[in-house]
Amino acid sequence: WFLFGYNPERNLYNWNLALDRIKSIQVLEKESYLESVIDWEEYFEDIIGVTKKEEGVLTKIRVWINPFTAPYIETKPLHGSQKKIQKDEKGLVVEIEIIPNYEFYHLMLYYGDKIKILSPQYVVDEIKDELQRMMRNY
Repeated sequence: WFLFGYNPERNLYNWNLALDRIKSIQVLEKESYLESVIDWEEYFEDIIGVTKKEEGVLTKIRVWINPFTAPYIETKPLHGSQKKIQKDEKGLVVEIEIIPNYEFYHLMLYYGDKIKILSPQYVVDEIKDELQRMMRNY
């Protein structure tokens, strides 16, 4: 669970805090409630998870899924925008349209060799870079 709000020190309207990491809460009696300037339903529409990069760009991402994992991804889509592009004995190819973020990359790495990012190249490169950083730990 996360708390979203305005951070006046950073002039940040989508400041998020994980509830399990909040150590204390202080009531500021003299502060007044500010109505949110963000449409929160729209805010989460283009992302996986809660992290939205301000400089992020809505991107069509193609993902190959192996034949054993494909039924799971078909019934539990990676994102609401998921569209089936191709399905055969070699696996499933889907396309999602999101702003790539921390949670997206984490989800892709979670599936390991069961999936492969096909495009765009900058997303492929991000995954490769992360895998290289991981390999340095071993």
